[in-house]
Amino acid sequence: MVDFEKEAIIENLSKVINTKLTEKANKFVTADVREFGFIGDGLVSDTAAVQKALDYCESLGGGEVIFPKKQKVKLSKAGYRSIWTWNTKTKLNRAYALLIPSNVTVNFNECELIANNEGADVINLIENKNASVDLTKDSNIEIKNVTINQSIDIDTFAYNSMDSCAVCFQNIDGLVLDNVKVLNTYGYGMRIIKASNIEFRNKIQIDKCLGCNIRLGWQTFIVDKVNINLLVCSDSSNRLTANAVQGNTLHMNACSDFVIKEFRQTTSNPNKYVGSVNINNNCSNVYLGKVYSIDTGFKIQDYSSDGSNQPYNIVIEDMYTEGILDRPLFYIMGEGTKINNLRCKNIGHFWINNGKYTQFGRAILEKSSFVVKGNLPKEVHFDKLYLYNSSAAFQSNGGQDVVTIKDLTIKWDETTNTGSYLKLLDIQCKFMNIGSIVHKLEGSMKDGGNQKGGILSCSTENTLTKIGNIIDQNGVKTENVVVTLSTGMSTMINLAASNIWRDSWLNVLDVELVPVDLTSSIVIYNSFIADTNGQSLKINHSKAKGMEQFRLIVKGYKHIKE
Repeated sequence: MVDFEKEAIIENLSKVINTKLTEKANKFVTADVREFGFIGDGLVSDTAAVQKALDYCESLGGGEVIFPKKQKVKLSKAGYRSIWTWNTKTKLNRAYALLIPSNVTVNFNECELIANNEGADVINLIENKNASVDLTKDSNIEIKNVTINQSIDIDTFAYNSMDSCAVCFQNIDGLVLDNVKVLNTYGYGMRIIKASNIEFRNKIQIDKCLGCNIRLGWQTFIVDKVNINLLVCSDSSNRLTANAVQGNTLHMNACSDFVIKEFRQTTSNPNKYVGSVNINNNCSNVYLGKVYSIDTGFKIQDYSSDGSNQPYNIVIEDMYTEGILDRPLFYIMGEGTKINNLRCKNIGHFWINNGKYTQFGRAILEKSSFVVKGNLPKEVHFDKLYLYNSSAAFQSNGGQDVVTIKDLTIKWDETTNTGSYLKLLDIQCKFMNIGSIVHKLEGSMKDGGNQKGGILSCSTENTLTKIGNIIDQNGVKTENVVVTLSTGMSTMINLAASNIWRDSWLNVLDVELVPVDLTSSIVIYNSFIADTNGQSLKINHSKAKGMEQFRLIVKGYKHIKE
């Protein structure tokens, strides 16, 4: 059992971050960029003027750089610099525009920064000054009220080996981003590594990126103590994946102590931009309040072969994910993942692949395919699972899996025929325990329908399955059936005629006989045997006269591997 720590994450983060970011060590001088030669017409480069204002504040120990409202700010390349970054084997070369020093707030006042890319260069528009991870950390930087446009056409731009990210913060302690929009970028819209005490205030939006919208953390360069209010990512293109330009909306590696109150990811064209969240190796203590995902993927992943780096203590409060083209991937490979409320619609592949422990509160799957797979031991637990025109398969793959579902509801009303035998609940895992099942089959699966299949099936890999009450809503089924014992010491009951639900592979029927009167109570029953087809039940009892009546109460069903 995993002890999820959602409340502890939120409480600790609010204390640490709020304290850190209000203890600024600057004198708070105000520098108006117009006093340093700023034009703001979108035609003349303002790189030098803005940098002068930044340097002026730095020389006085800190301050705020302010802009006139809603200007077009053309930024050209200030130069190149080769710095140590996420690649620990070699320094990466990059073209840059603005370098933000410590203890400086920049209020862009709703201006748009526009990259003036020349030749093969792609300009990194905003970086902190000491971004090279071998330098002394920067601290207490705040960027607010700005649109950052790297001016890349993500549909036509060719591969470029430059280390490109429109916004880059590395080697920093204390960062606030407030009302920031980033668009039309190559490589990374935003990248933050080796950083602590970060706050995203109001709304941070990153659109149209050829590569990864936002990347947080990498291997030993940890990002921790992060509080995000609202993060929106859209149109992540993986067109250059063959060149290691990955198409992720949100990529997290080596991240810990995160609170993301709301995250949204969408796509304007699912045929071209199908990015995904990727929370992977060595992430821990991550809480997401609300997640909204349309035609994009979501992965909690471990790239090690033995599961040693699985993300731990990942908590999602409410999540809605929909695949317009039926193909987005939902993938869980975490040591401890908890999703309290999940709604999936048109998800072609929902996999728990070797995730060691996954816990759901309420999970609703509509027109989706859910599969648990992988050869590592796994536990999967549901409080409530709803399968609406959906199927769930709990595969074995040699693993010692344990699955529990307290309440399962299965409904089918599709009228189309899949052309194959449809198993709505396919149990292949080692151990399965289901508290209750309520099912209703209509459309192609109702009596006389053209879809072959059933609500339950079990493979030889399953050792033990226990199921409590099963309610068939297709007809009136009487669970408390009165039976009259046969003369002698055994009685055969036709379960179908008695309206008792039955299944061929549930080879043990857990029932109780309650005598209806004192005369019947003198007969003692001692065993029940269901036939291999689940159609009848044999009751062995003490000698009966053939008139004793008992109420047959079904307590549950079992499959026990012989």
